[in-house]
Amino acid sequence: MNSKNNKNNNKNNNKNNNKNIQNNDDDNYIPSTLRMILFKKKQIENQKKNPKLKNKIKKKSNYKKNKQQNKQQKNQENTFQRKIDEPLGIYRNRINQETSKILRKDFLKNKKITEKKKKFFEKQKQKNKERKEIKKRKKLDKEIEDEESLAKPDTIKFGEVVQEPPKKLNEFFNKKNIKKKRTKKLNSNSLKNQELIKKIEEEKEEEKELSKIRIQLQNRVIKNYKRANFLKNERNKKNQNLNLKSNSNLYQNLQDQQNTLY
Repeated sequence: MNSKNNKNNNKNNNKNNNKNIQNNDDDNYIPSTLRMILFKKKQIENQKKNPKLKNKIKKKSNYKKNKQQNKQQKNQENTFQRKIDEPLGIYRNRINQETSKILRKDFLKNKKITEKKKKFFEKQKQKNKERKEIKKRKKLDKEIEDEESLAKPDTIKFGEVVQEPPKKLNEFFNKKNIKKKRTKKLNSNSLKNQELIKKIEEEKEEEKELSKIRIQLQNRVIKNYKRANFLKNERNKKNQNLNLKSNSNLYQNLQDQQNTLY
């Protein structure tokens, strides 16, 4: 009780002292409301002189308001997250470990699959190249076999009527020039161009060899046709002689039969 009374007494004494100060300094004293009014008047005058001050004042006021709002939002978000995270805090590390393992496995699987695909496509390209080369070789072998089969003498039998050579052979032998690949002048410095030049030279040598083979086959076919025509003429001569003899023999036999009857 005594303490409360002492506090009240002190308050009253302070009030009285303040009143005495105000009474003594009445000339210099300005109340708070009037102070604010004067401050605002000065502020308005300064703003008229310098209009940029308006923006500064607004920025300061907005900054304080935004700062308070951001603090409130952060506090609300943190409290909400804590309510969710606290019961799951025990299992969080375990879940993260399991997810990392699963993701690692998926990554390794995809890596292996990509490597397998690359190997598969490379093998497939090599196989396709080999197939194309084999097809080209087979075509050349068939052409040579067809020419040789027509040029063999065993195909023409004795006494067989020989006709003109087939149209395909004539077309084959009457080809003036095989289609040549147009090749531009290549720089021999680069490796790719060197390989191309080697391939072109090899193809030219193969074409020369094939041309020699074609000429040989052509000559062989011509000889066989000449031989066949010669044999045909001989066969016709022999047949004519045989017919004459047979006719003379028949005539004699008929005469002998008639003489026996008479």
